[in-house]
Amino acid sequence: SVQHVSLVRLLGFCLVRNGPRFLVYEYMENGSLDRWIFPQHGAVAGGRCLTWVQRYQVAVDVAKALAYLHHDCRAKVVHLDVKPENILLDDRLRGMLSDFGLSTLMGKEQSRVVTTVRGTTGYLAPEWLLGAGVTEKSDVYSYGMVLMEILGGRRNLQAEPGPSGGSSRRWSYFPKLVAERAREGRVVEVLDRRLVSSAVDEASVRRLAHVALWCAQEKPG
Repeated sequence: SVQHVSLVRLLGFCLVRNGPRFLVYEYMENGSLDRWIFPQHGAVAGGRCLTWVQRYQVAVDVAKALAYLHHDCRAKVVHLDVKPENILLDDRLRGMLSDFGLSTLMGKEQSRVVTTVRGTTGYLAPEWLLGAGVTEKSDVYSYGMVLMEILGGRRNLQAEPGPSGGSSRRWSYFPKLVAERAREGRVVEVLDRRLVSSAVDEASVRRLAHVALWCAQEKPG
């Protein structure tokens, strides 16, 4: 029953007797956001990569979708699985939030909902692990983590070659790097290297990075 320009539209459903059940959504020809911001293994040089303007617009689109779910519905809808794979791009490369399989409803009078841990590792807010219940702020945390990945064009947690090379690996946590560069006033340095040669508004890069850090704080404010 929810309708918003930045939510993938549910067209209908199909029930097969003694068989699977299907939800039918509108078709998003450009697939999911992860295919447009992360380098694809085996992809040829010059493959699909969103420009900075397009990435910033997707960030705004998803923010509007979450604001609608959290504040403008009769009951709050908490998505609980905000990640690049669940953000689809339409024919204009605008962001559309999708996949409500893990979502839950909150009454306007409820402050939090206690539920089993569900979602995707790396995007789960700390309160999941504390068993204190979740709120719409859990989506805000996940959104902040997605913004980091939009900014850097990489996964927040990924293995990188060790200092000595060879087969040794070390794990790199991107949000920590973003926070460090933001404190030093050098946040533009963490921007996806594929965008460095293009015209990028540095003020909007700083704005997105600071919003990401505010959203991804360990203590919900």
